Amino acid sequence: MLIDGAKLAEYIYDFGLGMQTEQTVVIKRMDSDFWEKMQDDK
Repeated sequence: MLIDGAKLAEYIYDFGLGMQTEQTVVIKRMDSDFWEKMQDDK
């Protein structure tokens, strides 16, 4: 099966072939279930 350059680039990026991670961004969100449980435990 032949693939075009754009698809090849997508595979290389998706599978991280020949790449190193330069930066990781962590995005956090409030866990409302946790805080609601804390209120219920009182």
